[in-house]
Amino acid sequence: MLTKKLNESEQKLATLAATSPSSFLTCEKHTSKYEEPKSILTHLKKKIRTDFPALKKQTCHIRAVDSSLENFLSPAFYLTPPIDEPAANVIYINHAAKYRHQNLHATLA
Repeated sequence: MLTKKLNESEQKLATLAATSPSSFLTCEKHTSKYEEPKSILTHLKKKIRTDFPALKKQTCHIRAVDSSLENFLSPAFYLTPPIDEPAANVIYINHAAKYRHQNLHATLA
């Protein structure tokens, strides 16, 4: 069932590309007003309050993946803090060129 749906979606994209190539250029040029990881996290914290109660204040450090590891790691990831230091929340962002157009909203959520 999933394969069928993926094939249908692929066919629709191929048709769209053939009939309106400029659509893809428009999508490539799209920018969000939340581009930086910190602004994305702030936005997500505000939006989640409509469905969930606010949490205690948490600190979160955002760091870049070392360039030597960029080709081997995902676009972003969270490290679970040590049990004796629960406030040490760290999110690593991978700035590799292959992730340049990736929207970090889903990853950071």
